[in-house]
Amino acid sequence: THPTKKTVSDWLHLHAGDLYNAYLADVDRNWIETTYKKHGYLFVAVEARLEPSGEGVALSYLVQEGPQVRLEELTFLGNDSIEEIELLEHMKIKARTWLGLAYDGTFDPADLEGDMTNLEVYCRSKGFLNAKVWVSETSFSENKEWMRLKIRVDEGIRFRAERIQIVGATLFTEEYL
Repeated sequence: THPTKKTVSDWLHLHAGDLYNAYLADVDRNWIETTYKKHGYLFVAVEARLEPSGEGVALSYLVQEGPQVRLEELTFLGNDSIEEIELLEHMKIKARTWLGLAYDGTFDPADLEGDMTNLEVYCRSKGFLNAKVWVSETSFSENKEWMRLKIRVDEGIRFRAERIQIVGATLFTEEYL
């Protein structure tokens, strides 16, 4: 869904009749841009324009939306021990499925950032304590409507617990615990 005019005006900090504040105007410009990016418009450009108007100023936000970007392909590299399907289960972003029936592929950069963290946490829960996950390659179609991502998974060494000790317990024996 696209943000509506009512939704946008509800979120803006500056309104007609307020004292002009350059900082708040930039905060609002940034919010508009971020909102577009959250809906897949990665190439959006928002410019705040200030013009004299009567005894005050008129503030306009000029938006160049650009194309809505959808994720066409997501590839994992380096995941030797963890299956791709396991990694995908821990991600919000999804590549577009056939006819967009399950996932339309709309891409939100904030989701990708969270996904990289989630994947590292998941790999570490599987014993890869030094796992690192990052986007190694991003490419776009000529019209910039489709994106392909390559995600590098550096699992590192898998660790196993060799020994577990309970130290300092006086109320219960180690065997009981």
